[in-house]
Amino acid sequence: MPVARSLSSAEIEREFPFTVSIIVRTPWFTHETLVMNQSVHDPGVPYRCGEFNSMRTYHIARQEPAETLREFVAARRYDRLFRDCPRGSSREEVAAEWRRIEDERQAILAWARRTRMLQAVVQEYRFGRQGDASCRAHENASKLVAKADPSIADPMNHAGVLIEWAEREHRAWFWRCCRRHHVL
Repeated sequence: MPVARSLSSAEIEREFPFTVSIIVRTPWFTHETLVMNQSVHDPGVPYRCGEFNSMRTYHIARQEPAETLREFVAARRYDRLFRDCPRGSSREEVAAEWRRIEDERQAILAWARRTRMLQAVVQEYRFGRQGDASCRAHENASKLVAKADPSIADPMNHAGVLIEWAEREHRAWFWRCCRRHHVL
C-alpha cells in the first residue's frame, strides 16, 4: 500500500471539502472505534482524519458520504462532551455545546487580543512544531497562557483555540515559518 504524502491544510480543504467534526473529550471504547473506522472507510471515498484540541475532524472528498457519516455519529451518539464520561450525548446537547464552544472561542480571541498573547502563543506553537510533535508544541504554547493568566482553568483549550484560529486565518504562517526569519 503506498504511503500518502503529507498535505498542507489548504490542500486538504481543497481535496476534501466536506467535514464532520466530533467532540471527543473522552476516548471511544474499542468497539466504537472499530465501528467508526468501518463506517468511514470506503475504498471509493477518500478522506483524512485529524484530531486537535479534543475535536476529531474527518475531511471527506464527497458530500453524500460526509452527510451519511454526520448522521451516523449523531445516531450513535459518538460526541463525548465530558472528560472521563463515556456516555454519548443527544443531538440537542451536542448542538448546545457547539454554540457554547463558539461563544467561548470568541471570548478567548478577545482575551488574546486584549492581553496581546495571540502572537506569542501562536509563535510558540509554530516554532515548537519544527522539532516537536503537535501535542508537545500545543502543551508548550499552553504554558504561556497559564503564565500570562493563572486564573484560566484550561490553558490547553485557550492555546488550541488561538492556534486553530491562526491556522485558519493566516495559513501561510504555518507553512512558511523559519525560526530566525519569519515573525507574525
